Amino acid sequence: MRASPWKSGPSGPRNSLESLGAFAPESSEIDFVKYLSFGLILLVFLIGCGGSSRPGGNGCCVVPGINVVVVSPTGAAAVDDNPTLNLPITVQVTNDSSNAGVTWAVSPVVKNGPTGTLSGQQALTATYNPPSGVTSPIQVTVTATSVTDTTRSVNIPITVYPPLLPTASPKVELVPAFLNTNYTCIALPITIGVTQTPCIVSVQGGLAPYNWSLGNTQLPLGLQLAPDPSDASSIEIVGVPAQAGISTFTLTATDATGATTVFPLTISVAPSQLKVTTPTVLNVLPGQPYQPVQLQASGGVPPYSWSLAPGSPPLPAWANLSPGGVISATRLQRLPRADTHSLSR
Repeated sequence: MRASPWKSGPSGPRNSLESLGAFAPESSEIDFVKYLSFGLILLVFLIGCGGSSRPGGNGCCVVPGINVVVVSPTGAAAVDDNPTLNLPITVQVTNDSSNAGVTWAVSPVVKNGPTGTLSGQQALTATYNPPSGVTSPIQVTVTATSVTDTTRSVNIPITVYPPLLPTASPKVELVPAFLNTNYTCIALPITIGVTQTPCIVSVQGGLAPYNWSLGNTQLPLGLQLAPDPSDASSIEIVGVPAQAGISTFTLTATDATGATTVFPLTISVAPSQLKVTTPTVLNVLPGQPYQPVQLQASGGVPPYSWSLAPGSPPLPAWANLSPGGVISATRLQRLPRADTHSLSR
């Protein structure tokens, strides 16, 4: 039979371990443990906040005392490499009875990278000016530090994008349209023959999405703008022209930062489709003089001006093409190679 650990006493059952007074915690020890636990909780809280004065997206909390808060820009800040564009910045300093404001600094995220400059620095405002020559997106950080308490600051990350420009190597050439005929253009570069493709205008650089507008100008009657399903940086000009004539219009592209680039364009709508009626293969005999050939065309609006189509290979060294559409040649000394060329009127 086992002995019970409980004993009876004047006030009822009592645990025999109470007799081991050395193991019973003293009141001071309990207080120490409580304060230690509170101190650890406070330390974890401060570490979680990073000891920063940056609220919202720049910190998880606002600690007591002076705090530097971003008023604008709100959200992710971005700007294009454009001398006409800059980024105004405004901050607020709370709990600063001296109203001393902040000091400003800008630094690259990548060491030795371009930074741009700050201008118009005031107690609570400054303007960021992006660097020039940006060819790919870069990131910089603008820091506003409290004058009264230099341990309190806020960082404003900024992404700088290349300038918004017309595409350096366009994929198509805008060509004349023809009445009551679906409007298509010529794909570039031209190699052998001409490939018809949707008529598009494209930009490069900037920050997508892009918005396209005609301002107070108009496309030829029957044509309209449509998104390019395969390229967010392009816009298509589609439709069937309903009226002959020449239309001059201005197409403006605006990116997500507010930067713009302008395309002054002209589309001529001819009464009927312009076609070359002269055979495209001309026989040449070595050592024999080459009789000049007058190229013929139909449709469109005469007079015609002739030239090699953009991207077409040059004519052989022994031949030349006049603006009036005459192909002439010098005497051939050897059998020429086979050449294929595209002509435009």
